[in-house]
Amino acid sequence: MKKLIKKILRIFIIIGFTTVCFAEETIKIATEKWEPYTSESLKHNGIAARIVTDAFALEGVRVIYGFFPWLRGFRMTKTGEWDGTFPYYFKNERTEHFLYSDPLFDGVVVFFHLKNRSFDWKTYDDLKGIDIGATIGYTYGKEFDNAEKTKKIFVERVPLDEQNFRKLLKRRIQLFPLDVEVGYYTIKKMFSDKTQSFTHHPRPVNSFPLYLILSKKIKRNKRMLKLFNQGLKRLKANGKYDQYFEKFRR
Repeated sequence: MKKLIKKILRIFIIIGFTTVCFAEETIKIATEKWEPYTSESLKHNGIAARIVTDAFALEGVRVIYGFFPWLRGFRMTKTGEWDGTFPYYFKNERTEHFLYSDPLFDGVVVFFHLKNRSFDWKTYDDLKGIDIGATIGYTYGKEFDNAEKTKKIFVERVPLDEQNFRKLLKRRIQLFPLDVEVGYYTIKKMFSDKTQSFTHHPRPVNSFPLYLILSKKIKRNKRMLKLFNQGLKRLKANGKYDQYFEKFRR
């Protein structure tokens, strides 16, 4: 009798395990290396990826990541080859092809400068005569871009963020706008012995929410978006969302 009971229990355990395995859904998300938010080499694939992973996990969905150049990941999501991509800011024209999640986090762009340089600004008129570095292909918001285009401010662009920080250190430029989290991560990675040389002005150059976007080509994505938004709310409610950012900043 005991042997029969044990056998029955084993069968139920196997059936239960199989049911769980088949019940777990997967979603394919394309992204690119943008440290500290996303990277194959970082723990949890970066802080933004951890938020996406854990929000979906709370709703029983496992995330599979693919790391590609931005444009390739965007196109593959648009055609439905991949389910989604992130992080993206809102553009109305994208809503034809994509579903937007609730905001993942806010990207805050600030001016980095050397600590030994006294600097303050309120309007773009205050930036006249100052050498500003920027990265090719980046937009820093309508006001900045318009001021650059109309020559109200002098901007010299180079291919990489890292080049701009080197130029700052050599005093070849005086200001460099960049996402505040990305900026300090890059400084720590590049100049571990000179991190105290840099600071930033608290006034944002630009601030905007960033989102997970899912392809409209895939029918189930309406449901997946609902699951993600539910998971994100739960992640914030249980305090883990804030803990992830606090832990990273420490």
